[in-house]
Amino acid sequence: MVKDRLNIILLTIDTLRADRMSVYGYDRPTTPNLERYADSSIICDNAFTLAPFTQVSCMQIFTSSRPLCYGGYDSGARGRPQTLFSRLQQAGYQTTGLSTAH
Repeated sequence: MVKDRLNIILLTIDTLRADRMSVYGYDRPTTPNLERYADSSIICDNAFTLAPFTQVSCMQIFTSSRPLCYGGYDSGARGRPQTLFSRLQQAGYQTTGLSTAH
C-alpha cells in the first residue's frame, strides 16, 4: 500500500434527518463528532437516490448503477458493475466494511 494516500471513509446512515443535525446547522449540538470530521472532509450534502429503501440505495452508491438496469432490487451487487470497494482494492487500498444491519 502506498503511504502517501489519503484515507477514505464512506459513512452512510439510514433514516437520519439533516434538519436535526448540528453539522448541517441545527442549533443544538446533536452531531459534534461529525462536525469535527466535516472540518477536514468532503461533504456531499446534495445527494439523491432512485430507490425507496436502504438495500438498493446502497447498491447505487457502491456500483453507480440504477436499480432496474441490472436485475432489479433483489440481486444485490451480483451482475452489476464493479463495486467502489473492488476498485479501491485494485488501486492498492485496504477496505473494511462495518454494518449494524443483519
